[in-house]
Amino acid sequence: MRRPISISILLAAALLAVFACAAAAQAPSAPPRLAAIRRALARRQWKQAAAWLSAYLRLHPRSAPAWALAGMLADAQRDFPRGGADLLRARRLDPSSGNWSNWGNHLLLAGHPRQARAAWRRALALDPGFADARFNLVLSLLRRPGCALAAAYPSASAPPRPPAPAAAPLPACVASALAAWRAFAPHQRLQPAIAELGVRARLDARRPAAARQLARAAIAAQPGPARSSLQASFGMDFLRAGFPRLGRPWLAAALRAHPHNAALALALAQADFFTAARPPAASAAAAIPPAGRAAAARALRRAAAEFQALHRQHPRAWRPEYWLGRVALQAGDPIQAASRLLRAEAAAPQQPLPYAALASVLSRQGFWYDAYHQWRQYLRLVPNDVPAWLALAIVGQMADQRRPALAAMHHYLTARPRDVRAWYLLSLMQQGQGDLPAAAAALRQTLALDPRYAPAWDTRAKLALAANHLRRARRDLAQALAARPNYAPALGRLGEWEMRRGRPELALPLLQRATRLAPRRVAAWYQLAQCYLRLHDRAHAQAAQRRFQALRQAQPASGANGGLIAWLRADLRLSPAQRRRHYRAFLRQVVQAMPGNRRARCQLGLAYLQAHQTSRALPLLRAALAPASPPAGAAAGRLPRLDAQAAANALAQAGHWTLAAAYQQAALAPPARAAAAPLDVAPALEWARLALRAGRLQPALSVLSAIPAAASPRGAAADLAALAYARQGHNNRAWAAFRVALRLNPRNPDFYRDAAVFLGSRGQWQPALQLIALGRRQCPAAIALPLQQAVLLQLSGRRAEAQRELQAIAAAPAAAARARREASTLLAISYYTTDQKPRARRLFARLTRADPANASAWYYRALLASEAGHARPALRRVRRALALQPHDAAALYLAGKLLLDAGQLPRAQSELRAAAAARPAWPDPHFLLSRLYYRRGQAAAARLELQRFQQLNRLAPAWKARELQTYLNAVAESAN
Repeated sequence: MRRPISISILLAAALLAVFACAAAAQAPSAPPRLAAIRRALARRQWKQAAAWLSAYLRLHPRSAPAWALAGMLADAQRDFPRGGADLLRARRLDPSSGNWSNWGNHLLLAGHPRQARAAWRRALALDPGFADARFNLVLSLLRRPGCALAAAYPSASAPPRPPAPAAAPLPACVASALAAWRAFAPHQRLQPAIAELGVRARLDARRPAAARQLARAAIAAQPGPARSSLQASFGMDFLRAGFPRLGRPWLAAALRAHPHNAALALALAQADFFTAARPPAASAAAAIPPAGRAAAARALRRAAAEFQALHRQHPRAWRPEYWLGRVALQAGDPIQAASRLLRAEAAAPQQPLPYAALASVLSRQGFWYDAYHQWRQYLRLVPNDVPAWLALAIVGQMADQRRPALAAMHHYLTARPRDVRAWYLLSLMQQGQGDLPAAAAALRQTLALDPRYAPAWDTRAKLALAANHLRRARRDLAQALAARPNYAPALGRLGEWEMRRGRPELALPLLQRATRLAPRRVAAWYQLAQCYLRLHDRAHAQAAQRRFQALRQAQPASGANGGLIAWLRADLRLSPAQRRRHYRAFLRQVVQAMPGNRRARCQLGLAYLQAHQTSRALPLLRAALAPASPPAGAAAGRLPRLDAQAAANALAQAGHWTLAAAYQQAALAPPARAAAAPLDVAPALEWARLALRAGRLQPALSVLSAIPAAASPRGAAADLAALAYARQGHNNRAWAAFRVALRLNPRNPDFYRDAAVFLGSRGQWQPALQLIALGRRQCPAAIALPLQQAVLLQLSGRRAEAQRELQAIAAAPAAAARARREASTLLAISYYTTDQKPRARRLFARLTRADPANASAWYYRALLASEAGHARPALRRVRRALALQPHDAAALYLAGKLLLDAGQLPRAQSELRAAAAARPAWPDPHFLLSRLYYRRGQAAAARLELQRFQQLNRLAPAWKARELQTYLNAVAESAN
């Protein structure tokens, strides 16, 4: 969190400026008595200074320096009325820049920052080179509310968030602070205090590159002993501003100079933690490149080690325990996190942060009552944290603490009266308490703030249906679906409306669509069952009724009468723990009733593992694998192979490879009654695929090497082993394994595809094509091989041959519809790349008419429109492509280019940044970003992007090999 500058810092700065101004206001030949008074003030000898001043003023009643010292003395003793009167008299006797600055310092200490800034500006108008007045002016401007927009960690009740986007308007106070700072003389700017102020101003202006450049220059200008102090200060500034990765090197350098400084060690560990915990710019985790995930994991491990070292050095301190709890939660271990946070609470019961962090852990696990009490403890210590009141309201409602929850929500809305989602939550809470008029009023307020908020329209329709106001309900549902056409609750409600009107044939498609969009929505399944009964379709009615009953039994009890928890599931993504809680309770009852039931123990262990409750999961899973003798009359039975395989997969995904291997062996073991039957290797192959997906190549190879060559499916183990060797970079071994797979089963088209991609990724195009041709002769019915051959021809530069191949597949009546669509898409792309634009345009238009979900066709239609100069249609079409594939790098790049050409720079920057993140090795987005930054006047950022473009552009010849290697890795991860 970027903490506001404390009043103590401002007070110290102001007093230092006061003494400096007093010195500057007097000539070197000032009376010795005044110099003695100043020394007494510096030593805080108030009585002696007051006595001397009184005697001096009796002799010199018109001495402005003496009255200024009298005012400083009164301010230092917090006698602001007397200090103001004395300083005002000094200013009237001598209206110099020093006395105006002293007057500004007094106004700041007396609690009038706006008037203080006016006084400092007056001092600077008299003397533009007055550094102390300018310093205090900039510091006061940066302290104004709303200026520190770069702060990434706002409060204990909210998760970390990225800094405010550069497209956001710059607050006037930050712009004024930057302008005032630039007026410092060049020789003053690299002085430590002034340089730090400039760095803070640039960070608040969301210009980290400029801040880093200034910080480097200031550090380089300092002598050795002072350098580490400045490095520590800059590192802290970058950390608090939300740029931990940029501040870490300076914190590390300062800690090397002062290895026993606990505050620096804590800051360095925090920098590593926030580097790992920082959310990605893109909305989906799939957009994070593997290198980014690995770097985050390394940073989290470093942070854990650093916090652990601090804990060993200071075992009674609460901060290391608190941060170790945060690290455990980030690593997916909520049990360890809760344990650490409880210790931090016990060590420092008056510190608020552990309470908030533990409340978040408990909420994620569904322990609402405990989370409610933790938030109450936190707010007792920090009553002004507004988001925490919303968190208290939510967990209080879930914990059935209805009246306190409602009070907390009203408290939150008093501070945030324009929060649409909070008003809607309030309406759900009031519905749960039966106060329908208040709920209707909250819904009206919600829609007044956002007339297109579909959940509110749907809830209004629900209330209207409950009151049998069908016409009003139909109007509200129309509004909901106009805002969100695929909003499943409104579709289900509209189906209910049609049922009430006696038109089940019109209700049926609406309810079917609602259950497809939200398959766990209980009300829609109930209405669907009733609709089938009205249509005399008993078989479908019974199936829908069974689904309804299963979902209803799995729903946990809720103090909000279902409304709030349903909304939380849809919008806050808190549903997994809530849905699993009832299931775990059911399995616990089964285990208690039948202690010898291995399958129930295994399933309960898996349920705990899925909820990240590892300490409960592992004992159950060990007992299910090797249980004690069952009680008399109870049959333990053999653990079914599918359950053993599911446990092996889940344990492997959680990283418990030893226990996972034991379950894998249990899944491989044949039944006793069929000991002579051939070995079923399907579980072993599944294990190998899982290990490949997890990147554990050696365990995968160990299992695959144990599978006999003649085992069925023949050659599958060799093919997977080849993929593993290829990912390890062992080309000779990989090719040998591919040859074994093809020899064992020459009629499996997947083996030819995998081997050909391997050869192509190594630049061996002709052997790859020959291998595909052999596969087509061996597997004439496999449509995937002709498509693969066309892809290889296209990538190797033989585009005319690729087009003939694709035309044949697209026109083949025997080919599957999906294969024909894919061939047509590839053919249109090939037309485009060979400058046959009219043919490409016609084919892409046909493809989007036949299949509106074809994202590639929409993208190329947008590209063609853009090249023809039709910017608006191009932007519409590329938006269609991005709606289907939000992280497609080429579509994001095109959208950014179109927006840049249209002058919409903030939106263009967002799209181009997303394109660069989606494909890190692609240089083109960086070139456009360089142009964009130059247009915005950000020369430093533009130069950095241009350097990145040039660096990536030098690697361009290796792109094809890298793309095929990526494809090969994807084949390994999705191998069947």
